[in-house]
Amino acid sequence: MSPRGLPLAAALSLLLVLVACGKSGDDAGPSREVIKFELRKELRPELKRELKTELKQELRVELKAELKGELKAELKHEIIADFRAARGAVAKAPAAVVVRPTVASKPAVAAPAAAAPVAQPGQPQPAPPKPEVAAAAVQIPPGSPAGEIALPAPTPAPTPPPATPPTAAAPAAAKDPAAAAKPEAKASEVVILKLQVAKTIDREKRLPVGVAKAFDVAQVNKVYAYVIAKNLAGDDKVTVEWSFGGNVVSRIQLRVGPSTLGWRTWSSARLTPTRKGKWTVRILSSDAKPKQLAQTAFLAR
Repeated sequence: MSPRGLPLAAALSLLLVLVACGKSGDDAGPSREVIKFELRKELRPELKRELKTELKQELRVELKAELKGELKAELKHEIIADFRAARGAVAKAPAAVVVRPTVASKPAVAAPAAAAPVAQPGQPQPAPPKPEVAAAAVQIPPGSPAGEIALPAPTPAPTPPPATPPTAAAPAAAKDPAAAAKPEAKASEVVILKLQVAKTIDREKRLPVGVAKAFDVAQVNKVYAYVIAKNLAGDDKVTVEWSFGGNVVSRIQLRVGPSTLGWRTWSSARLTPTRKGKWTVRILSSDAKPKQLAQTAFLAR
């Protein structure tokens, strides 16, 4: 039967079913889009974290390459500066003259003559020694009777000259032979190339940090004296003398090893609110009479 023969109510019911089926078919499409949207929301943070990690790695590699270039340039400038300073100090220092001792033949030493006894005042003079008779070989002619052989006259031995009494200076020299043979102390050969005062020291790079001429006691409670020294001889020492207001606060000895480009070392001193004013730092040699090798000053405020 054709739809035309259906009653109006049946046609309307059929139309409603067809509309409902169309709506259900249309609803199947958006449900998939909703799922995709939900998954997109879930995957977005995870993907963001992964991208962030990758970008960090890439930036880390780029920063390492840039820092390497900067550090190489800084180290190159420092090495060139140290080399120039050492070369200038070597040019100013007098050349060392090495004297090699020559081996000379030892002169013949005559045996000392026996000293004659010296007469003391108030004592009798000793008798002079009897001359010794030198025995001479005598040949007996054949046929001479015994007892009629004339012996030659004895020859007296030469008398040694009287020894001169020792002077007063001789016993004094004999009492202390070690003092006369004691060598002179060798002078220190340390040359100070740089002296700076800083807030702290970078111990890995062995460089000063925060070099200045004035320090705020409220922010800095300790300062460092940074020293670069050249030493062409063996191990030596220098003394760092810290003074405040003209009075010595401390003296600290530092080792200086053999070095031509520069031996780096440092000493520290504490700053307190009661010691505001001018400070002085001096570097003294290790000689018996210490001499000043370098000096600087700073202000604690």
